[in-house]
Amino acid sequence: MFGNKEKTELNGLPNVDPEELKTVKIIFKYGGEIIVKCKNFSITEYGNTVAAYDINGIRGDYPLYICTEQIAAILYMQEGEHKCL
Repeated sequence: MFGNKEKTELNGLPNVDPEELKTVKIIFKYGGEIIVKCKNFSITEYGNTVAAYDINGIRGDYPLYICTEQIAAILYMQEGEHKCL
């Protein structure tokens, strides 16, 4: 892959409590979406391409597999506002 490797960890963002459950929405290029509740979520990017993801402490329904090539956006859904990861 080309570009610089960059890892973004949800618990590393400002104003995020590492002890609380987070709601993350994964939106796919074809229009579908998955909502995951978890303790922490991180993505690894090369340039503008998502190369990997890591979900820890999942509560409730969870995905068995997500094709990273099909991800259009990942949103952290904080109470009252949405932040794009």
